[in-house]
Amino acid sequence: MSEETKTRETRTQPYRQDIDGLRGLAVLSVVAFHVAPKGLMGGYAGVDVFFVISGFLIAGLILRSLEDGRFSFSGFYLARARRIFPALVLILAATAAAGWLLLFPDEFRELGKHVLAGTLSVENLLLWGESGYFDRVSSLKPLLHLWSLGIEEQFYLAFPLFVFLLHRLGRKSPGGPGRIVAIAVSAAFAASLALNLLVPDGVARFYLPLTRAWELLAGVLVAAFSVFRGPALAKALVGSRSWVARPVGGRQWRPLEALSAFLGLAMVLLAVAVAADDHGYPIWRTFLAVLGTVLFLLAGAANPVSRLVLANGPMRYVGLVSYPLYLWHWPMVALANTMTFGARLPGLARLAIVLASLALSALTHRLVERPIRFSAAHRGKKHVVLLVSMALMGLLGLSVWTGIGPGARAEGGGYPPEVFREFAQAPPTTDEGCLGSLGFKPYRSVFCRLSPGGSGKTMAIFGDSHAVSVFPGLAALNARKGLGTLALGLETQIRPMVGADRIIPGRELGDWRDLTERYYRLLEEDRDIETVLLVLRFSQESASQDRLPPDPVSDPGGRATALDLYAESIQKSVDRLTAAGKKVYVLADWPGLATDPRGFLGRPLKGAAPLPARGQALEFYQGYLDRLAGLRDATVIRTDQAFCPGDPCRVMSDGGLPLYSDRHHLSNAGSDFLASEVLAGYFGD
Repeated sequence: MSEETKTRETRTQPYRQDIDGLRGLAVLSVVAFHVAPKGLMGGYAGVDVFFVISGFLIAGLILRSLEDGRFSFSGFYLARARRIFPALVLILAATAAAGWLLLFPDEFRELGKHVLAGTLSVENLLLWGESGYFDRVSSLKPLLHLWSLGIEEQFYLAFPLFVFLLHRLGRKSPGGPGRIVAIAVSAAFAASLALNLLVPDGVARFYLPLTRAWELLAGVLVAAFSVFRGPALAKALVGSRSWVARPVGGRQWRPLEALSAFLGLAMVLLAVAVAADDHGYPIWRTFLAVLGTVLFLLAGAANPVSRLVLANGPMRYVGLVSYPLYLWHWPMVALANTMTFGARLPGLARLAIVLASLALSALTHRLVERPIRFSAAHRGKKHVVLLVSMALMGLLGLSVWTGIGPGARAEGGGYPPEVFREFAQAPPTTDEGCLGSLGFKPYRSVFCRLSPGGSGKTMAIFGDSHAVSVFPGLAALNARKGLGTLALGLETQIRPMVGADRIIPGRELGDWRDLTERYYRLLEEDRDIETVLLVLRFSQESASQDRLPPDPVSDPGGRATALDLYAESIQKSVDRLTAAGKKVYVLADWPGLATDPRGFLGRPLKGAAPLPARGQALEFYQGYLDRLAGLRDATVIRTDQAFCPGDPCRVMSDGGLPLYSDRHHLSNAGSDFLASEVLAGYFGD
């Protein structure tokens, strides 16, 4: 028996080897999802398995210590520090070092902010605050995966005091501590689950600890069942002769336990393996993963399913290194994505990431985690070193983020700082003046920008996120002649066009229809708005689709293409606005890019990507222009000649600033370029 196993078995709760195997299964599913997302569509559900296991283990540890009268807050939190800090400090330091070598200055500053958040256990809250339509792509954030660790650490901070007070209160109640703990935890579980179901913001449901707590509390309930009521209830369930105990390998197990373990494992495997189009939390996959984990934990460790499938050597070892494996793999994936400008990684690179992650995890477990966590020698000094190391990493992250001190970095491959400011400064999607002028309070995320003018007249830009990209340049152009500019929009997937309902998720259709209708009424009724510029993204991916799913009313045979629906919806939108006396312009969308625009600069240790060829950039574009040319009662403004005057297309301004902030949104420089090179010919002095 290993030293680690001996140490574990002297704790206040029995050590279950099958739980190590379940953790191994969970981390492998997460790694597979991150490295090859199309190969394991539901692999992210492994995080839900981790949450339940964490709740079960921590609650069991605390409840048994409370029952024995040996619980100590300082002992608990120092044990958590020994468990979490060693590998975390190492990964934060390694990621910061890699960022120094590979990232542009603005990216490195962003990384510093996330390093600081990781040391403070608030990465999930930072990501929630950062979320927005123009947020940096999640696959390029090296410390994104620390969101789940943040939720667990916040749980570790709050739960011990919560259950300690409940246990003290329960000593004076007739039912004892078990009843009070069970009732209070069940109520908290129900409240968190209800909150998860009722909160409309999917990003908040994903990142906030209150909406995720029900998953950890599910494990807590299993632990409470085991500590307070397990033996009595188990005896009642399996007391009949049909459920007699059976020996396997010198251990006793019952068929009901095997059935519970089999069903639980099957649910977890189904949750991580079955492909589905999932949006928001909770979803069936989350419920399935949580329920499956609960059933597996309830089954105990003696049954053959638990012992043979998960308590075997390989799965147990992966489970033992699951924490460093989880920490190591994602920064490699994100930095590789950054180096390839978001392009799909080749298979050999993905395999190398997996093998390197496994090797580093094994070394971290052997050389860092075990000596610090399980050896009792110099434990007091270890605590001091861990706390100081984490504090220093936090200060380093703060220095990098603020650009002050030893973490500051100004070099950027010889490019002026203005170049990176174009990437870093995402345009605001709303402002208070605009929201206040709507006459109603939006109950979903919308785009709303307003630049008042001196003449009392306003030009409206109406559309999706590309309308927000157009706003800065056109607002400056209009301001020179005293004309106000109003930008209104909804998300690209939910374009505010008449008759575009087929691309809206059914469960959200009513809300978006109502918001779209309110926008149209505002444009129709505001007499100061005489001109409306429709700005709607042209997606080459959707344009390449031959057919859309059939619509039972307008297209029962399913003959319409994406471009057909696009042109039909724009025409209906034009008709409605012109009927209200508005002069309507339609801006033909600018060409999108096949790669992140940073790639055209040349990243540290990697050369610049070739500029986009005109033929590739304008693929499917002619069919789009042909449909726009057929619009009635609207002036179509083309942009292709400005962005692709020859071969290759333009991605930088004459002053050397990027025209794009991502693959299809314009930067501030790009918005100014569009206004001066295209829109000034229609709306200039």
